Formats: sequence, structure tokens, C-alpha cells
Amino acid sequence: MYPYLQNAMKKDGKIVGIPVWIYADTMSIDPGLWKRMGGTDEELPKTWDQFLDWLPTLQERLEANDGRLTDYYITQTEMRYSMVQSILHTYQMQADRKGETPVFNSPRLLELLKRVHEYDFGALGIPEKYIEPQNDSDVWSKQTLLQVNAYRGINNYDYSIPMPLTLNEEDEAFIPVSLYVAFVNPYSTHPEEAKEMLSLITKNQDMDMQYALFTDKTEPIRDPHYEENKKWQDEYLAEMKEALEKAEGEEKAEAEENLRQAEKNIEESERYSWRMSPQNIELYQKYQPLFLVNENAFLYGIIVGRDDPEGMTIMYSLYDYDLSAYEDVINPEDIPKVETVSVEEALGMLDKKIQMMHMEGN
Repeated sequence: MYPYLQNAMKKDGKIVGIPVWIYADTMSIDPGLWKRMGGTDEELPKTWDQFLDWLPTLQERLEANDGRLTDYYITQTEMRYSMVQSILHTYQMQADRKGETPVFNSPRLLELLKRVHEYDFGALGIPEKYIEPQNDSDVWSKQTLLQVNAYRGINNYDYSIPMPLTLNEEDEAFIPVSLYVAFVNPYSTHPEEAKEMLSLITKNQDMDMQYALFTDKTEPIRDPHYEENKKWQDEYLAEMKEALEKAEGEEKAEAEENLRQAEKNIEESERYSWRMSPQNIELYQKYQPLFLVNENAFLYGIIVGRDDPEGMTIMYSLYDYDLSAYEDVINPEDIPKVETVSVEEALGMLDKKIQMMHMEGN
């Protein structure tokens, strides 16, 4: 098991659980598109303020390279939500690393969250409301530069690598990782059977989880249909070359386009025909030193769930959450009515909840 997971799974020097799902809460970027845009590693932002300054510089370069900033379904609400969530978890985990209880109502965090709330995402071409694509070309015609959703599995790295962002330039960068874990209940009356079940879970993890967990899983795996598809594409490419040789006049331009498309299809097939690509494995291992498991996931419990009106107020206020952006796909009756407050008030409410948790011994 990779060291960062072993450390999280150990108690009194013994491994007591096994991860069954791993995800990283971070922005990520398509390295291929970024390179095509002429981008370099040195240009990439290191802090959240640099990230917000960097976004407006991308539009012309994206348009010149058939790219778009985010996926077509990302709204301004979704963008803010993802950013605020990542910022809050980064802030909390920085305090955890220092052995401190996080105080969320701090000048630095307040300043940054206010900037995210006031940021003009519309100027970046991100829609206020979800727009249903009219056809498949609207979805697939452009390559996406940024992935803003929290989940990042090992099988994403060939087209999306993490962008660890800090709150301050002097902060040490890390990638927050959360786990779902299976473990033996210490109060179990059948501990041996529980351990046997844990062993079975470990042996029967799906392929992605096997590669994410174990250091000896390093063999790339092609898609099972790769050879069959390659044979068909090579035959089609040969046909297009022959057609171009025979084409005359106006037919020649069409034949040249058909040949370019056939070559592009082969290139994309080579890139995407892996169940587990060499690049995925290499990059996952490269970022290991930056992975940090979030061992205090209390934020989820505090600000998620309709059963706690105060928690809902904190969530909607901090995330500037507006479900009306999805009113075309969500029944208006299912959109909860939530009282919101200022960001500063919401951070204060969050701190009070954390204080209550400590008083109650949680």
C-alpha cells in the first residue's frame, strides 16, 4: 500500500482498515491542451489569488486552440461551490498539520471567500444557468482545460493533472485526499470473520482502486477492444490515402479532410484506448508526495444535510449556492428555502459549531 495511505490506516503501528474509495479535492488542468496553448509549468498559478488573476488571461488562447475553460455543464454556481469547498478544506487541513483548531472567521479566509463571491465568472464565458446542449457537437467539439469537480481518480491523469493551490505564497502545497474506509469494528463479537471480510474486500477491489492502493500495480492495461479497433482504423486510413491519390478537382479537398480526420481518430484512439495508461501510473506516482489524507472530515457533517437549518444557512451562505441556476432540470418544489447571511456571519456560525463539537467531545 502506498505510504500516504498506510499512514492514514495505521493505529498503534498496525493497519486497521482498507480504503474502498479515494478522491482528491483539487482543481486540475488538461496538460495536453495547456501545452498546445503554449502554456508552461512556470505560468501555472500556485495560490488561489494567482488562480483568479490567471483565469482572464486564458480566453483568447483557448479560442485559438479549440478549447474551453470548463465543461459545458459547469455554471457559475458550480464554479463557486467547487472553489469554496477546496479553499475551506485546504484551510482546515493546514490548521490540522500544525496541530491547531481551525478558526474560519479569519481575515485571510474572509478576504479570499469574498473575492470568490464577487468574482465575475460570467466574463469568463461560464453561464449563469445550465444550458442543455443542442447536439453532440456542442459537447465534444472543444477540449476542456479545467476540471473543477472534486473527484479525481487514478484513471484521470492522462488528461487532467492536479493543481495544488495554497492560500498564501509561503504555504506548503499539498493535495487534500479523502477516503471511504472499511475497517474492523473494535467492539465486534466476531473479529476473525470481520478480518476475513476485510481481506476479501481488499482482494476484490476494482482495477482503479487496486492501482491507487498498491505500489506493485504498475503494468499498463489496454482496452480489450484496442486491437480490433486499431485494425479497423488502419484499414480505413489506407482507404483514405488511396482515395486522396485518386481524387481530382473539388473532390481532392474533401479527400484531404477525410484523411486528416482518420489520422486524428487514430491519434485519439491511441490516447484514450487504455484501461490504465503508462502516463496515468507515472503521474499518480509523481504526485504521491503531495497527497495528504484529510483525517478530520467534519466540514461535511456540519454544512451538509437538510436536517440542520443552521448548517444549511452556513452552506448556502459560504458557497453562495443558488439552485435556481438548475431550475430547468430541478423541480422548483425541490429547491429548499434557506435563509442566508453574510460570509463573515457564516464563518462565525461555523466556528461556533466547531466549538460546540469540542465541548461535546466529538
